[in-house]
Amino acid sequence: MPAGLLRAVALQGRPPGGGDPRRRARRRGCWSRRWSWGTSAPEEAAVAAADQDPGGTRDAAGSPAGSAAGDFPTLLPPERVAEAEATYQRVVQEFTLEFRLANALAYLRTYASPRVAALLLHTGHVQHASTERAVDTALFVYELVHHGIDSEQGQEVVRRLNAMHGRWSIRNDDSLWVLGTFAVLGPQMIDALGWRRLTDDERQACVDWWREVGTRMGITGIPETHAEFADAFRAYELAHLRRTDAGRVLLEASWDVMVSDLPEPLRPVSRLLAAALTDEPARSALGLPRVGAPVRTALRLGLVTRGLLSPTRGRPVPGWFTPGAPLGPYPEGYSLADLGVGEHHRHPAVVRVVQEGRQVRARRPV
Repeated sequence: MPAGLLRAVALQGRPPGGGDPRRRARRRGCWSRRWSWGTSAPEEAAVAAADQDPGGTRDAAGSPAGSAAGDFPTLLPPERVAEAEATYQRVVQEFTLEFRLANALAYLRTYASPRVAALLLHTGHVQHASTERAVDTALFVYELVHHGIDSEQGQEVVRRLNAMHGRWSIRNDDSLWVLGTFAVLGPQMIDALGWRRLTDDERQACVDWWREVGTRMGITGIPETHAEFADAFRAYELAHLRRTDAGRVLLEASWDVMVSDLPEPLRPVSRLLAAALTDEPARSALGLPRVGAPVRTALRLGLVTRGLLSPTRGRPVPGWFTPGAPLGPYPEGYSLADLGVGEHHRHPAVVRVVQEGRQVRARRPV
């Protein structure tokens, strides 16, 4: 990966449980206070409201609503999925830097939604396993794109994502917006920074591929065209994005990881670079600095020029990603089983933090 800034998307949701909802809320409140330092009362209310599942997309077993056991709901005919996937894979191979950069900015952008940020803070993964959380998220996306939706690996990725999301009850409009950070922002980033703009067919293939992924994850009401999806994405952002304490904590917890591979001279201005590539209202909601038009123009011009001068311009580069290769927290390589949270829905790194905290408390004199 060319930069630590190149990571990818967000998971969010609700603990399962039956019985009296008020008792569940009390238990959840204790757990949330334990893990969600810095969460405000309105954000705690957002977690509780999401837990009541108005418009949630999961059934009691944590599977996408309407799916059969061991199966996924589907949207498009198999031949259209294959066609869209082949086109999307070629786009990713041709615009690898833009693809990874878009995924990194999408990862950070999820902190701009109050409900999504509150739920992410609630899990503790971003604060206590920041490297693993960022790398695992990117790898899930890269594995899915590289192998394909219907491959054995692709189906395993979807199963694992559904199991992790199934821990929680997620509002469909929030899930749809997060999906849009890939389906909408990805093509827009390529159009803005790539050496050429995507064709209408390429742009629609990107959207169709992510529509199929979203459907298999239980998301409903996904717009059919890129223009319709972009309009819905924009409407959500104008209605919901704002700065919150949860978003601030998550951004601070993630930042060093996201810029860790940038050249040392660029790290002090990394927030300016991210701000220059983030539009409103997301920039303000994330608390990124205001950047003047000359800086934005210069940065975009530099990236476009890089693409124009690239020796591989216009040619797909199949070796853009090597599954299982050593990376970050996986110096000896990884398998899909290593990625994401475990059966107890806590990332292994979060479990280590808890255990270390208990050991420290046990050593304190009474």
